[in-house]
Amino acid sequence: MSVFRTPLSSGIIFCTLVFVCLPATSASGQEREEREGIFESREQYFEFMGELREIDNPELKELIPVLNDVIMASHGLKDESYGTPFRGERAWMTRMLEHEVVRNEIDMLDYQYEDLQNAGRDIQRRMESQIRDALRQHTSGAVNAEQFLEQVNAIRRRSEQEMDDTLLPHQQDRLRQVLMRTRLSRESPADLLGSDALAEQLGIDDAQKEELSEQWQIIQRRLSDDIARLREEARQELIDQLEPDQRAKFDEIFGDNFSWRSGDRDSQRGERDREERESNEREERSDRR
Repeated sequence: MSVFRTPLSSGIIFCTLVFVCLPATSASGQEREEREGIFESREQYFEFMGELREIDNPELKELIPVLNDVIMASHGLKDESYGTPFRGERAWMTRMLEHEVVRNEIDMLDYQYEDLQNAGRDIQRRMESQIRDALRQHTSGAVNAEQFLEQVNAIRRRSEQEMDDTLLPHQQDRLRQVLMRTRLSRESPADLLGSDALAEQLGIDDAQKEELSEQWQIIQRRLSDDIARLREEARQELIDQLEPDQRAKFDEIFGDNFSWRSGDRDSQRGERDREERESNEREERSDRR
């Protein structure tokens, strides 16, 4: 059974923010009462979290960022959030609810949001309590990692149920859609569509993933050319506003237009080869269909 025994490696630096903000030595009783942080010093934090990371348990290691969020909130380094016990999709969904525009989009009522906030504070306290218990056991030299993991996961399961109970089905569905739309606007669409979870839902196989990736590269290059052209047109539109004598002086200072790309013969040949290759690839894909 896993226990917290492994000595802390001197090279482990887990969270610079916590390292800077936690006191170097034990705080006074009054300070501890005011901030109610879990750890009394940065040394205690690093020792505990370092040994936690050394445990050979993938599920526990995946949980470390969640625990760190709880620790940071306990020391006032970040706001308590209902998203604290979550990772992945649920974490994004809960944090998106902090924005009023998202709450309005899913028709979320004020009392629902207040319920989630209260639940978040309660979850934060319960998570803190589990970490404090583990820290006390760690000080005495006998922390049961598997039991600790099960207790924390039980809190996470309860928090997921509370979220499901608070939001109506249509609100959860729309919230997921908003999340996916947000990801689509910020991530590579080829990577997003090719992700395992989405590819499975859409029935996208490996061959189509590769084709989508190639097409996205072509689209990006075309987009880059279009943006460069529009920028040049915008610059020229502004320059055309100059008075005739100003324009004459401008031409004297700047001279004729120059492009690094057009002045490089190798680049020109490479561009022609690329365009021909892309044209052939499009024809081949069209034939396969």
